[in-house]
Amino acid sequence: MPTETLSEAQKIALVPGIDFVDEPSGRCARLTGTGLTVAEVINAWRYCAGSIARLQDYFDWLPESMLRTAVRYYELFPDEIDAELSEGDRIIDDLKRTGPWVGDKPYRR
Repeated sequence: MPTETLSEAQKIALVPGIDFVDEPSGRCARLTGTGLTVAEVINAWRYCAGSIARLQDYFDWLPESMLRTAVRYYELFPDEIDAELSEGDRIIDDLKRTGPWVGDKPYRR
């Protein structure tokens, strides 16, 4: 069965420790009980060059198993998480372009 056609319940069964929430950017996968979306963890994981040890330093309050859960979810559903990260980048770019900014600094009155 192709992973892109799985329901949320099937994804939760496939990757225990994941649930789904509504965020301003839409519905997304989250590490259960943490408030962190999988995309947030994967964004940091990429910054850490894919190192779980470095990721553990960044999220030092989370057990390594939870971080591995986020990476596992990403390995199974990369298009979903990449789309969420791209949407976040687009929103930030829009805010930089249209928000109260002067150059790269917030505008202050």
